[in-house]
Amino acid sequence: MDYAKYRNKCDNASYIAKDEKNDTQRETYGNASGTQQRLIELKEILSRQPYRRTSIYRKVRTGEFPAPIKIGPNRIAWLESEFEQWLEERIRLRSATDNEQHSDPEGDV
Repeated sequence: MDYAKYRNKCDNASYIAKDEKNDTQRETYGNASGTQQRLIELKEILSRQPYRRTSIYRKVRTGEFPAPIKIGPNRIAWLESEFEQWLEERIRLRSATDNEQHSDPEGDV
């Protein structure tokens, strides 16, 4: 069976592509509207933020980190867009904290 023809028949199709930039595989997910979302594995998550594996899973359980998607019997991945949103939120929180500290340097209310 021609893989491209099969993939086009599916409303929700995923495929694995080689990421030449960091020499890893990535899974790309296409939905019915034709938009593509990139799935990233734990290895990439770990390389892009300071938490270790145990902390990531702990934060997933408490709702402080995006939950992974089960993509196979023994394989999970995260939507890159959700991970990016999480990172942006951390930056916004830092900026808000910095602004509060700089607006009242003596701590007077």
